[in-house]
Amino acid sequence: MKRALAVKLALQGYVYRAIENILNVSQGYVSKWKKRFITQGIPALRLGYTGAKTKLTREEEESTIQWLSCQKYWDISELQIYLIEEYDVIFKSKESYYKIYRKAKITRQKAEKVDLRKNEKEVKKRNEKINQTLEDNREEIESGQLVVYAIDSCHLMRGDLVGEAWRKSKERVEIPINNYKDRPTYYGALNLLEPDLILEKYSTGNGENTVNFV
Repeated sequence: MKRALAVKLALQGYVYRAIENILNVSQGYVSKWKKRFITQGIPALRLGYTGAKTKLTREEEESTIQWLSCQKYWDISELQIYLIEEYDVIFKSKESYYKIYRKAKITRQKAEKVDLRKNEKEVKKRNEKINQTLEDNREEIESGQLVVYAIDSCHLMRGDLVGEAWRKSKERVEIPINNYKDRPTYYGALNLLEPDLILEKYSTGNGENTVNFV
């Protein structure tokens, strides 16, 4: 009955994800039995059906890797549906799907934040202006009449203090921290020509403290 309902909903235009939630089945399950019904009719939905293949041929695997390389995003359920619809293949374990991913050089990575407010053109324009200013004042800087500092601020998280240390194997390395999210702010100024660093601790990083530090 569940197979028939999955096929019926799919043919009525329901997206696989919706059917997944309604019947508590995987999207691969829906695709699998829809294909069975279209190619073999009602008998394919009955109990006792022998099922799909569990392995890909070498040519099928190469074609699948090529298909993965052309995708803009990746999801195991999409790969499952593709293998069912193209090759009538269902792997016995998820590890087989991960193996295909690895062969296609697709790995799970930690996402990096991208600041959409950052305007690359403006950054490039400002960098060019800074470079020109330094070049215009090269003689004064090299003679020591003009000193140039690179100024920045940083937040040192208490949790970042927890690292690695040598210890007896049966003992734990513990560093007492009241609040690992607590973060002191430091302003620093580095002399561009001399190994001269000025470092000051501030209560917070804001426009007012930046002006005071400068």
